[in-house]
Amino acid sequence: MCARFVSIESSGAIAEYFRGDPDLSDDVAYWQPRYNLTPTQMVRVVVCHDVWSAPKVELMRWGMLPRWQRNAGRTTPLINARLETAAQKPSFREAFAKRRCIVAMTGFYEWTDANLDGPHSQSPRTAAGRPRRQPHLIRPRTDLMLAVAGIWNRASDETPATVAILTTAANDDMRSLHDRMPVLLEADGWEDYLDPELNDVATIGSMLGPIREGQLIHYPVSTEVNSVRAEGPHLLRSLEELKGSAGRSGSDDLGATRTPQLFSDEFGG
Repeated sequence: MCARFVSIESSGAIAEYFRGDPDLSDDVAYWQPRYNLTPTQMVRVVVCHDVWSAPKVELMRWGMLPRWQRNAGRTTPLINARLETAAQKPSFREAFAKRRCIVAMTGFYEWTDANLDGPHSQSPRTAAGRPRRQPHLIRPRTDLMLAVAGIWNRASDETPATVAILTTAANDDMRSLHDRMPVLLEADGWEDYLDPELNDVATIGSMLGPIREGQLIHYPVSTEVNSVRAEGPHLLRSLEELKGSAGRSGSDDLGATRTPQLFSDEFGG
């Protein structure tokens, strides 16, 4: 499962890191750091359109729209695709075989049940009375970016190009948080995964799976992340760090910047 992520590197840094074309379109070049990206927003991907050209950094809308849904009015964007079934599902199989990309991430979020104070305590609740969920940030152990396997559909007259993130069974780094995780690519697999002439789904599938253990770290962060309105670098700080800052300042008001509300409610209830 992947329903929120962080992308703060410059587009030029992404192009350089993934050995891509340094010539960027204006909308990609002027990308602003995002600390709480949500489905239906534009995200940066690395895609290779032909074997004669370097990969390009482009913008796509997160949430794939199958071809038959594009003109169907009300649709449900597909933000994730299970690796185990993507080659067979009508919504994903053509893109899995022919249109693959890398979604560049700084990190991503996952949720667990909020910690309770004791055996007889009540689960923390949202303002709407639903159980509150505890967000965790998952990041690479190094300062490198995450290369997340994605699949995409072309733009139409009504919609931009759309992308879904491939997910797989969680490895040991992630299993305490969730039983699924994004498919993460190691550097020696980027070129093959992006190869537009590689269309054999068995070969593609054999390249993918959970990343090796020991490459990810995670820690709980502020429940402010639960709101799609939340933005700003403070969202990346651990709860331990935030509590220390609050103790020194006498306040836990971090002065968060906000983005326009895209959905009607909080994540996780």
